[in-house]
Amino acid sequence: VVMKRAFGFAGRGQKRVDRSDVDAAVEAWVAGSFVGPFAGLVIEPAVELIDEWSVQGCAVAEGARLRRSVGFQSDRAGAFEAAVRGAAPDEGTREALHAVFGVVGRRVVAAGYRGPLAFDAFRYHSGGETRLRALSDLNARLTRTTFSRV
Repeated sequence: VVMKRAFGFAGRGQKRVDRSDVDAAVEAWVAGSFVGPFAGLVIEPAVELIDEWSVQGCAVAEGARLRRSVGFQSDRAGAFEAAVRGAAPDEGTREALHAVFGVVGRRVVAAGYRGPLAFDAFRYHSGGETRLRALSDLNARLTRTTFSRV
């Protein structure tokens, strides 16, 4: 599983654990996740990533404006490493991501937010199938676009 502390970002505040890894240090890390004003822990299944994207735009008074989708790669801990040139999603995936951007955009604008708007998405293997997680993280920032050579 992947355990993520509340308000972690860019792979920080995460721990990948399987049952054989649980020891006193892991238990202390989990207990520490519930201390302080930003306490909380999310536990997710660890999956094999195929592709990752940041879908980016901005929220303005008139609504959300989609700008682009940027492919990216992360390290094993989930920390952003680089934007990837030419990593655009296929047409069906792009349509799904744009539809999610529309829903998210309407909701954040209705809530009064204005500014950079992005969310992360990824495709992964599960049970012999390829699946899409169309919204994994919602961000009030844009991904830098210094591309790697991948």
